[in-house]
Amino acid sequence: MRLSRLVTLIFGMWWIPSASGQPAGIPPFGAVGSPKSLRQLAEQGDAGAQFNLGAMYAKGLGVARDYAEAIRWYRRAAKQGEARANFNLGVMYWNGRGVPQDQAAAIRWCTRSAEQGLALAEGPS
Repeated sequence: MRLSRLVTLIFGMWWIPSASGQPAGIPPFGAVGSPKSLRQLAEQGDAGAQFNLGAMYAKGLGVARDYAEAIRWYRRAAKQGEARANFNLGVMYWNGRGVPQDQAAAIRWCTRSAEQGLALAEGPS
Protein backbone atom coordinates (compact mmCIF):
# COMPACT_ATOMS: atom_id res chain seq x y z
CA MET A 1 0.00 0.00 0.00
CA ARG A 2 1.39 3.39 -0.88
CA LEU A 3 1.99 5.76 2.04
CA SER A 4 -0.01 8.56 0.41
CA ARG A 5 -3.08 6.31 0.15
CA LEU A 6 -2.70 5.32 3.80
CA VAL A 7 -2.40 8.93 4.98
CA THR A 8 -5.44 9.94 2.92
CA LEU A 9 -7.35 7.04 4.36
CA ILE A 10 -6.43 7.82 7.97
CA PHE A 11 -7.28 11.48 7.70
CA GLY A 12 -10.31 11.09 5.52
CA MET A 13 -12.36 8.17 6.72
CA TRP A 14 -12.16 6.94 10.30
CA TRP A 15 -13.56 9.95 12.13
CA ILE A 16 -16.20 10.82 9.53
CA PRO A 17 -19.75 10.26 10.77
CA SER A 18 -22.28 8.59 8.54
CA ALA A 19 -25.38 10.37 7.27
CA SER A 20 -27.14 9.44 10.53
CA GLY A 21 -24.43 11.18 12.56
CA GLN A 22 -23.07 7.85 13.79
CA PRO A 23 -19.30 7.43 13.34
CA ALA A 24 -18.53 5.31 10.31
CA GLY A 25 -17.77 1.70 11.16
CA ILE A 26 -19.46 1.78 14.57
CA PRO A 27 -22.94 0.25 14.88
CA PRO A 28 -25.60 2.45 16.50
CA PHE A 29 -25.44 2.52 20.29
CA GLY A 30 -27.51 -0.33 21.68
CA ALA A 31 -27.11 -2.47 18.55
CA VAL A 32 -24.00 -4.10 20.00
CA GLY A 33 -25.21 -4.21 23.59
CA SER A 34 -24.80 -2.11 26.66
CA PRO A 35 -21.32 -1.17 27.89
CA LYS A 36 -21.86 -3.52 30.85
CA SER A 37 -22.80 -6.54 28.72
CA LEU A 38 -19.98 -5.80 26.26
CA ARG A 39 -17.47 -5.53 29.10
CA GLN A 40 -18.53 -8.95 30.39
CA LEU A 41 -18.01 -10.51 26.95
CA ALA A 42 -14.78 -8.58 26.40
CA GLU A 43 -13.35 -9.75 29.71
CA GLN A 44 -14.16 -13.33 28.67
CA GLY A 45 -11.99 -12.82 25.58
CA ASP A 46 -14.56 -12.01 22.87
CA ALA A 47 -12.56 -10.04 20.27
CA GLY A 48 -15.66 -8.46 18.71
CA ALA A 49 -16.84 -7.22 22.09
CA GLN A 50 -13.34 -5.92 22.83
CA PHE A 51 -13.33 -3.98 19.56
CA ASN A 52 -16.81 -2.57 20.12
CA LEU A 53 -16.01 -1.58 23.70
CA GLY A 54 -12.87 0.18 22.44
CA ALA A 55 -14.95 2.04 19.86
CA MET A 56 -17.45 3.11 22.51
CA TYR A 57 -14.65 4.53 24.66
CA ALA A 58 -13.00 6.21 21.68
CA LYS A 59 -16.22 8.00 20.73
CA GLY A 60 -17.85 8.35 24.16
CA LEU A 61 -20.89 6.26 23.19
CA GLY A 62 -22.68 5.16 26.36
CA VAL A 63 -19.49 5.74 28.39
CA ALA A 64 -17.26 8.71 29.11
CA ARG A 65 -14.76 9.23 26.29
CA ASP A 66 -11.47 7.69 27.40
CA TYR A 67 -8.80 7.21 24.76
CA ALA A 68 -6.50 5.23 27.05
CA GLU A 69 -9.30 2.76 27.77
CA ALA A 70 -10.10 2.57 24.04
CA ILE A 71 -6.46 1.73 23.32
CA ARG A 72 -6.53 -0.97 26.00
CA TRP A 73 -9.52 -2.73 24.45
CA TYR A 74 -8.31 -2.27 20.86
CA ARG A 75 -4.98 -3.88 21.79
CA ARG A 76 -6.70 -6.86 23.36
CA ALA A 77 -8.85 -7.34 20.26
CA ALA A 78 -5.87 -6.84 17.92
CA LYS A 79 -3.91 -9.57 19.73
CA GLN A 80 -6.68 -11.95 18.67
CA GLY A 81 -6.52 -10.86 15.03
CA GLU A 82 -9.38 -8.35 14.96
CA ALA A 83 -8.49 -6.34 11.82
CA ARG A 84 -10.72 -3.37 12.70
CA ALA A 85 -8.93 -3.02 16.03
CA ASN A 86 -5.57 -2.97 14.24
CA PHE A 87 -6.84 -0.22 11.95
CA ASN A 88 -8.29 1.85 14.79
CA LEU A 89 -5.04 1.51 16.74
CA GLY A 90 -3.27 2.93 13.70
CA VAL A 91 -5.60 5.90 13.64
CA MET A 92 -5.13 6.47 17.37
CA TYR A 93 -1.34 6.43 16.95
CA TRP A 94 -1.53 8.72 13.91
CA ASN A 95 -3.57 11.27 15.85
CA GLY A 96 -1.88 10.79 19.23
CA ARG A 97 -5.12 9.86 20.99
CA GLY A 98 -4.46 7.82 24.12
CA VAL A 99 -0.87 7.22 23.03
CA PRO A 100 2.03 9.46 21.99
CA GLN A 101 1.73 10.39 18.32
CA ASP A 102 3.80 7.93 16.29
CA GLN A 103 3.32 7.81 12.54
CA ALA A 104 5.57 4.77 12.10
CA ALA A 105 3.48 2.79 14.59
CA ALA A 106 0.31 4.05 12.89
CA ILE A 107 1.47 2.73 9.55
CA ARG A 108 2.44 -0.65 11.06
CA TRP A 109 -1.00 -1.08 12.68
CA CYS A 110 -2.91 -0.03 9.55
CA THR A 111 -0.74 -2.23 7.35
CA ARG A 112 -1.56 -5.21 9.59
CA SER A 113 -5.26 -4.57 9.13
CA ALA A 114 -4.84 -4.36 5.35
CA GLU A 115 -2.87 -7.62 5.39
CA GLN A 116 -5.78 -9.18 7.28
CA GLY A 117 -8.08 -8.16 4.45
CA LEU A 118 -9.83 -5.11 5.93
CA ALA A 119 -10.99 -3.31 2.78
CA LEU A 120 -11.13 0.05 4.57
CA ALA A 121 -7.39 -0.21 5.33
CA GLU A 122 -6.56 -0.99 1.71
CA GLY A 123 -7.64 2.50 0.70
CA PRO A 124 -9.62 3.72 -2.25
CA SER A 125 -9.36 1.56 -5.34
